[in-house]
Amino acid sequence: MKQRLQLLFLWLALIAPALCACRTIPSNHSDFTNPPSLAATSFCKCTCFSNSTIIPLTNIPGESTAKKATCNDCNRQFCLSYNLPICKDAKDADVFTTCFQRDSTKDQLIVFTFIFVTCGLLIWATVRPYAETYLE
Repeated sequence: MKQRLQLLFLWLALIAPALCACRTIPSNHSDFTNPPSLAATSFCKCTCFSNSTIIPLTNIPGESTAKKATCNDCNRQFCLSYNLPICKDAKDADVFTTCFQRDSTKDQLIVFTFIFVTCGLLIWATVRPYAETYLE
Protein backbone atom coordinates (compact mmCIF):
# COMPACT_ATOMS: atom_id res chain seq x y z
CA MET A 1 0.00 0.00 0.00
CA LYS A 2 2.81 2.38 0.90
CA GLN A 3 4.60 1.76 -2.40
CA ARG A 4 1.42 2.29 -4.41
CA LEU A 5 0.82 5.63 -2.72
CA GLN A 6 4.42 6.67 -3.37
CA LEU A 7 4.02 5.81 -7.04
CA LEU A 8 0.78 7.78 -7.16
CA PHE A 9 2.47 10.84 -5.66
CA LEU A 10 5.38 10.44 -8.06
CA TRP A 11 3.06 10.33 -11.08
CA LEU A 12 1.12 13.32 -9.81
CA ALA A 13 4.35 15.25 -9.31
CA LEU A 14 5.45 14.44 -12.85
CA ILE A 15 2.09 15.20 -14.47
CA ALA A 16 1.17 18.35 -12.50
CA PRO A 17 3.50 20.72 -14.39
CA ALA A 18 2.26 19.39 -17.71
CA LEU A 19 -1.35 19.95 -16.68
CA CYS A 20 -0.59 23.50 -15.57
CA ALA A 21 1.11 24.36 -18.85
CA CYS A 22 -1.64 23.10 -21.15
CA ARG A 23 -2.75 25.60 -23.77
CA THR A 24 -6.37 26.28 -24.44
CA ILE A 25 -7.81 25.12 -27.74
CA PRO A 26 -8.46 28.10 -30.00
CA SER A 27 -12.05 28.92 -30.81
CA ASN A 28 -11.27 29.38 -34.48
CA HIS A 29 -10.43 26.08 -36.18
CA SER A 30 -8.22 27.76 -38.79
CA ASP A 31 -5.92 29.04 -36.04
CA PHE A 32 -5.45 25.49 -34.80
CA THR A 33 -4.56 23.88 -38.14
CA ASN A 34 -1.30 25.72 -38.74
CA PRO A 35 -0.33 27.98 -35.84
CA PRO A 36 2.64 30.21 -36.72
CA SER A 37 4.15 29.61 -33.30
CA LEU A 38 4.75 25.95 -34.24
CA ALA A 39 6.37 26.71 -37.59
CA ALA A 40 10.14 26.44 -37.64
CA THR A 41 12.02 29.56 -38.65
CA SER A 42 14.33 28.93 -41.61
CA PHE A 43 17.45 30.93 -42.35
CA CYS A 44 19.85 31.09 -45.27
CA LYS A 45 23.53 31.60 -44.47
CA CYS A 46 25.25 33.33 -47.39
CA THR A 47 29.04 33.13 -47.43
CA CYS A 48 30.84 35.35 -49.93
CA PHE A 49 34.62 35.01 -49.99
CA SER A 50 35.32 34.64 -46.23
CA ASN A 51 32.45 36.79 -44.90
CA SER A 52 28.98 35.51 -44.15
CA THR A 53 25.57 36.84 -43.25
CA ILE A 54 22.33 35.19 -42.19
CA ILE A 55 19.08 36.03 -43.98
CA PRO A 56 15.68 34.94 -42.62
CA LEU A 57 13.68 33.08 -45.25
CA THR A 58 10.49 35.12 -45.28
CA ASN A 59 9.78 36.43 -48.76
CA ILE A 60 11.74 36.12 -51.97
CA PRO A 61 13.02 39.53 -53.13
CA GLY A 62 11.72 40.64 -56.50
CA GLU A 63 8.67 38.37 -56.44
CA SER A 64 5.38 40.13 -57.09
CA THR A 65 3.40 37.65 -54.98
CA ALA A 66 4.16 37.15 -51.31
CA LYS A 67 5.62 33.66 -51.64
CA LYS A 68 7.31 32.33 -48.51
CA ALA A 69 10.85 31.24 -49.24
CA THR A 70 11.91 27.69 -48.35
CA CYS A 71 15.28 25.99 -48.01
CA ASN A 72 15.07 25.12 -51.71
CA ASP A 73 15.27 28.85 -52.46
CA CYS A 74 18.51 29.23 -50.49
CA ASN A 75 20.95 29.15 -53.38
CA ARG A 76 23.67 31.33 -54.87
CA GLN A 77 21.24 33.43 -56.90
CA PHE A 78 19.16 34.04 -53.76
CA CYS A 79 22.19 35.48 -51.96
CA LEU A 80 23.32 37.52 -54.95
CA SER A 81 19.81 38.95 -55.45
CA TYR A 82 20.02 40.61 -52.03
CA ASN A 83 22.95 42.76 -53.23
CA LEU A 84 24.78 42.26 -49.96
CA PRO A 85 27.84 44.47 -49.36
CA ILE A 86 29.92 41.39 -48.52
CA CYS A 87 29.02 39.88 -51.91
CA LYS A 88 30.01 42.91 -53.96
CA ASP A 89 31.93 41.81 -57.09
CA ALA A 90 31.30 38.14 -56.19
CA LYS A 91 30.70 35.54 -58.87
CA ASP A 92 28.67 32.34 -58.50
CA ALA A 93 31.80 30.37 -57.60
CA ASP A 94 32.55 32.74 -54.70
CA VAL A 95 29.18 32.23 -52.98
CA PHE A 96 28.36 29.32 -50.66
CA THR A 97 24.95 28.80 -49.06
CA THR A 98 23.64 26.84 -46.11
CA CYS A 99 20.04 26.54 -44.96
CA PHE A 100 19.15 25.83 -41.34
CA GLN A 101 16.14 25.98 -39.04
CA ARG A 102 15.74 27.38 -35.57
CA ASP A 103 12.98 26.95 -33.00
CA SER A 104 11.56 23.79 -34.51
CA THR A 105 8.72 21.95 -32.78
CA LYS A 106 11.06 19.05 -31.97
CA ASP A 107 13.50 21.36 -30.17
CA GLN A 108 10.69 22.98 -28.20
CA LEU A 109 9.28 19.57 -27.25
CA ILE A 110 12.64 18.43 -25.89
CA VAL A 111 13.10 21.62 -23.86
CA PHE A 112 9.55 21.58 -22.44
CA THR A 113 9.80 17.88 -21.56
CA PHE A 114 13.03 18.56 -19.68
CA ILE A 115 11.43 21.47 -17.81
CA PHE A 116 8.30 19.47 -16.91
CA VAL A 117 10.27 16.46 -15.68
CA THR A 118 12.61 18.68 -13.64
CA CYS A 119 9.67 20.54 -12.07
CA GLY A 120 7.91 17.26 -11.37
CA LEU A 121 10.96 15.84 -9.63
CA LEU A 122 11.35 19.02 -7.57
CA ILE A 123 7.71 18.80 -6.51
CA TRP A 124 8.16 15.13 -5.62
CA ALA A 125 11.29 15.96 -3.59
CA THR A 126 9.27 18.57 -1.70
CA VAL A 127 6.21 16.39 -1.11
CA ARG A 128 8.00 13.11 -0.36
CA PRO A 129 8.90 13.77 3.33
CA TYR A 130 5.31 14.77 4.09
CA ALA A 131 3.97 11.77 2.20
CA GLU A 132 6.24 9.41 4.14
CA THR A 133 5.14 10.81 7.51
CA TYR A 134 1.51 10.59 6.39
CA LEU A 135 1.95 6.96 5.35
CA GLU A 136 3.57 5.95 8.65
